[in-house]
Amino acid sequence: MNKNDPTLQFIVRNRRTICGFLIILVLFEILIVYIMYNNYHENYLGREEAVSAALETAGFDASQVSGLESDFETENGTAWFEITFIHDGTEYSYRVDAETGEVTILQK
Repeated sequence: MNKNDPTLQFIVRNRRTICGFLIILVLFEILIVYIMYNNYHENYLGREEAVSAALETAGFDASQVSGLESDFETENGTAWFEITFIHDGTEYSYRVDAETGEVTILQK
């Protein structure tokens, strides 16, 4: 790189300011992630609670089912867990509202 390059000279002269700005930017990103994480945990059910609600609705406990899967999904401001599992060769599928805990049977 050419030492007379104005861009390089600007970076060298202002490196402390640039580094400070980048540190502030990273801290701001960490703060945003922290706020989003806390908002999620305050407003939504946890995965375990959603799985328990679906199993309770089906009348089973975790030891009676296989292939238990749970996916968290959102669309247009609505969040839910989709819970699927197999009991005696039959696949069950439930949707659990992440805010209210309301369980909807999708497939039985």
